[in-house]
Amino acid sequence: MPKVEIGISWHYKRNLYISTVYLCIMQRIALIQPIVKIGKTLRIQKSPTGIQFVGAQLKKHGHKVMLFHEETTNELINKILKFNPTHIGISTMTANFLEGKLVAEKIKQKLSNIPITLGGWHASGCANSYINEYESLSLEEILNKNSPFDYIIIGEGELTFCELIKRLENKESVSDIKGIGYLNNENKIVVSRGERIKDLDSLENPIWDDLNIDKYRDLRSGELDLSIHVQRGCRFNCAYCATPDLYHNGQTRQSVTKTVQYIKYLIDKFHPDVITFTDEDFLGNLTWVEELCDKLIKININTKVKFDTFASTYDIIKADERNILKKMKLAGFNSYFVGIESLNEKTLTIYNRPLNKEKPIEYYMTLIQKAIDVSNDAGLVFLADYMIGAFWENEDDVKSGFERLKTLKNIPYVYLPILTPMPGTALWKYVIDNDLLIKNKKGNVDWDKYNASSSTVKLNYDVVNLRNKLEIEFYTSKQYIQDMNSNISKDQNKLNYYKGVFNRFCKEYPESKELKTILDSLS
Repeated sequence: MPKVEIGISWHYKRNLYISTVYLCIMQRIALIQPIVKIGKTLRIQKSPTGIQFVGAQLKKHGHKVMLFHEETTNELINKILKFNPTHIGISTMTANFLEGKLVAEKIKQKLSNIPITLGGWHASGCANSYINEYESLSLEEILNKNSPFDYIIIGEGELTFCELIKRLENKESVSDIKGIGYLNNENKIVVSRGERIKDLDSLENPIWDDLNIDKYRDLRSGELDLSIHVQRGCRFNCAYCATPDLYHNGQTRQSVTKTVQYIKYLIDKFHPDVITFTDEDFLGNLTWVEELCDKLIKININTKVKFDTFASTYDIIKADERNILKKMKLAGFNSYFVGIESLNEKTLTIYNRPLNKEKPIEYYMTLIQKAIDVSNDAGLVFLADYMIGAFWENEDDVKSGFERLKTLKNIPYVYLPILTPMPGTALWKYVIDNDLLIKNKKGNVDWDKYNASSSTVKLNYDVVNLRNKLEIEFYTSKQYIQDMNSNISKDQNKLNYYKGVFNRFCKEYPESKELKTILDSLS
């Protein structure tokens, strides 16, 4: 039987402390995020910030919480059953949705009366696709009378899930909770958009209890890399991204003070080598970034940890004009991933990238090179993201865009995902309308392929094979070798970095004589 506790909650209002006596029925809540299988385009496991935030809020309300971030095995199921939960929350992206569904099914077989709620990007994307009338099958796969899922959370889940838990335990109606989905008594889907959390400072800091910290080491370097998420939403409207629809009311962010306090906590407790800001639009407010850097510089944080993040070409140039890039370096920032995404005009237009009308590609490439150059001048590493396999391109189109990428100077690493349409995005509507999705034998979407390393849509060429060939081409290109030799001659410490890069690629592509020759030259 759940434990009943009586406590006192203190609130600060109008210069007075007001105490409120509350009745708390303590629940045992298991929060699960299955491990995402790492493919060629993903070489680091990120910590599960979603369930960490939700867990923190549940603990604040007096509940017993246990986090599980593991592969889907019988051992995981036994651990969950041993915990004896009264509620279960599962968070997945599309890449690990099937793993989350498998966990839910195994638990339902043992604990048939325990409510199971699915949250995260996949549930939210499928719900938004349903609400926007793109399609209904993806949501119906989650919410049906035979599904192991009883509820879904759409959007930011910290407050919504806590409210859902409270209503269920009090046997109250959940019909007016915004941001949930479920089947009603007539087996019809009921779903509504969630509301934004406007004050991120009001949320508890993410918890790290029960997590194996060593899982978050970068496979490329062995460095401990912990993730934090302090800003939500994005100013851009990229067609391949679910963020614009999920966070439709712009950006919110924690205060700089709270962010710095949390960073200090992570450093003191876990001693990470790297802290990665996983914010969708980190440079969205340069005044906030500058204030953050000033405070980090003041406490000499750069002697204890490096920071990585994501950025856009345009914002990097703006930040340089305000002298913020050099401040970022002094504050401990090391690198950022930048979405180049394509160097074909039609593709960039469909992606909703702003382009110069007269010479769009030439102008875009000039901006990219300038962003690379100012980053190098500030001592920051510019890492690129370039997607392969736009549905409207043929193989020659892909190759021509990639030839342009190979002419850019001083990009030490390029992330080459295969374009994957995600539920709820504008591209999802495109592939649905044009019947491009690859289906499995049962006629359903083959979610197992949604890992950015597989083909998910019908193309007239082998995109996986092409992607691998282009990766080899990039790292054996004349420009890359020239940049590598120049960087090593300037700084011998960079030799180990390049050795690591080519050692890894030689293992992934053992048939490539070009890669082996370059690795041998570095030994």
